[in-house]
Amino acid sequence: ASGGGVEDATPQIVPERVDRGDSPWERKLVEAIRVRHLLWRTEQTYREWARHFARWLAPRTPEDMTGDDIRRYLTFLAVEQRIASATQRQALNALVFLMRDVMKRDPGDLAGYRTARRSPMVPAVLTREELRALFGALNGTARLMAELMYGAGLRLSELIRLRVQDLDFGHGRVIVRSGKGGKDRVTVLPASLVAALRTHLERVRTLFDADRAVNIPGVWLPPSVEKKSPSSGTQWIWHW
Repeated sequence: ASGGGVEDATPQIVPERVDRGDSPWERKLVEAIRVRHLLWRTEQTYREWARHFARWLAPRTPEDMTGDDIRRYLTFLAVEQRIASATQRQALNALVFLMRDVMKRDPGDLAGYRTARRSPMVPAVLTREELRALFGALNGTARLMAELMYGAGLRLSELIRLRVQDLDFGHGRVIVRSGKGGKDRVTVLPASLVAALRTHLERVRTLFDADRAVNIPGVWLPPSVEKKSPSSGTQWIWHW
C-alpha cells in the first residue's frame, strides 16, 4: 500500500459537538475518544493520524488493520516522510488507540519498525535585547498577546483559550485550564501588563455588550459546562 505525505490535505475537523466523523470507523474512533473525555486537541491529533493511515492503507480500511500494518506505516513515515522521532511516537500512540480501543484487537508486539532519527534539541533562549526588538516589531493586541505569552510562560494554545475569568488581577495570577496533559495550573500575571490588559478587557466588553444587545449566540463552551449551564456562553466571565 502507498499513500500521500503527512502534509496532504484532509477534510477539516470542526468543533467536537458538530463533527462526529465521515466514515463508520471514524465515528467509532470519535465515540471512543469522547467516552474517555480526552482533550479536543488529542481528538484532532488522533483523527488526523487515523485519516492519514487510512489513505495509506487504501483500498483496505482501518477495520481490518493489523499490527504489521502499523509497523510498515511507521517505517514509511520514518523512511519516506522523514518525520521527527516525537512525531512518529505520536502516530504510534494514535494507531495503537485506534486498533486496541476502537477495533478491540490486540496490536501485539510492534517492535521492528524503522525508528525516526532523534534530532538533538538545543533550546533557543532570546536575550533581553532580542525580546525588546521582537516586542518592538509588534503593536496592539498582537504585542499584548506576545508579552503575556512570554511573561506568564503560556503555550500558544493556552494563550488563545484564555477567558475573562482566567485573569485574576487581585492575586496577580493567570489560571490555565486544561493545559498540557489536561491539567489546570496557575502561573504569574506580570504586573507590567495589568494596565494594558484592563484596557484590552474594556474594549472587549464593548464588543460583548454589542453582541448581547442583538442576541448573538454565546461563545463556545466545554461540553461538560454547556450541559450543566447552557446559558454560560452568554456570560461575561466566559467570554474569550
